[in-house]
Amino acid sequence: MKHPKILGLGLGVPSFEYTQSEIYERFLQPHLGTNRRARVLFQRAGIQRRFTATAGEYHNTFRGTEERNLTFMREALPLGAQTAQRALSAAQRVPRDIDQFSVISCTGYDLPFLDLQIAGQLGLRRDLRRTCILGMGCYAAFPGLVRARDVVMANPKHHALMLSVELCSLHFQPSDDTENVIVSALFGDGAAAAVIGYDEENAGPMLVDSLTRCEYNTLEHMAFHLTDHGMKMVLSAYVPEILGANIEQFVDDLLARNDLKRADVRFWGLHPGGLKIMQHIERRLELEPDDLKYSRAVLKQYGNMSSATILFVLDEMIRCGKPEKGDYAVLLAFGPGLTMESCLLRW
Repeated sequence: MKHPKILGLGLGVPSFEYTQSEIYERFLQPHLGTNRRARVLFQRAGIQRRFTATAGEYHNTFRGTEERNLTFMREALPLGAQTAQRALSAAQRVPRDIDQFSVISCTGYDLPFLDLQIAGQLGLRRDLRRTCILGMGCYAAFPGLVRARDVVMANPKHHALMLSVELCSLHFQPSDDTENVIVSALFGDGAAAAVIGYDEENAGPMLVDSLTRCEYNTLEHMAFHLTDHGMKMVLSAYVPEILGANIEQFVDDLLARNDLKRADVRFWGLHPGGLKIMQHIERRLELEPDDLKYSRAVLKQYGNMSSATILFVLDEMIRCGKPEKGDYAVLLAFGPGLTMESCLLRW
């Protein structure tokens, strides 16, 4: 069976780049009280640098939700447009080739949103079909890929463009509680885009299958709440154990319905939500030490950029792993409510 392919990827980051220690000193340290563990938590996060949409001093002044959201729209528009254009160029497609455009974010919102504004800026067609995937968090690229895959399978001559823009740093909170310190130590800003379509000549990976699992009894363990002072992240200490306890059957179900086993998978791409989460899942799936090297490399160089991150992992996998025809890859991500998403790729 022929499957739609990811014809090209585009990545983008904002202009401000900080080391992990600089982020601690500029973003968080001015607001710390007696939390002596904060610096240790930052040092042990497995992150070397991150990119942010604003200078570090931005968070030294109180910012309400409206101001943060206005900053998001101002910064996300050029970043998103540049990233989408990079994906088009990588796929050797032009704006008029795109039939469906999806925009993904959980860190900003407005009407008209980025889908209309970026479509106009890029010169996409006026009969363009658009979809916004909002408020789904770190796993949201997967619904975006599924939407694109379904569109192309229903209309084999069509092309879909998917764009994720996340400016997580705009919602950093000036609080010294341990949970907030952990969140502040992980998240960065970034954007990623993909063009999906049929093309026999293109060497990109085929979107073979996908699977979702929602744990309805764990909604309180991972959340992103809107407050008067921006978005506040909830990240329970039990998240690694909960994900680890459920991941084996989840992955095996995806593979079994495609007549595959874990040993048949050459590449593994896990959303790098944090070192502890990666370590738990690595052990439960009995992966080799190098199997998650692409995810660890992205975490080290960019941090957790919410929904955009998994496409950075895929790009790292393609550039450094150099997949060959017939190779399989499994991509995994998770997010609010402890929803798990997966995607099976084949070259």
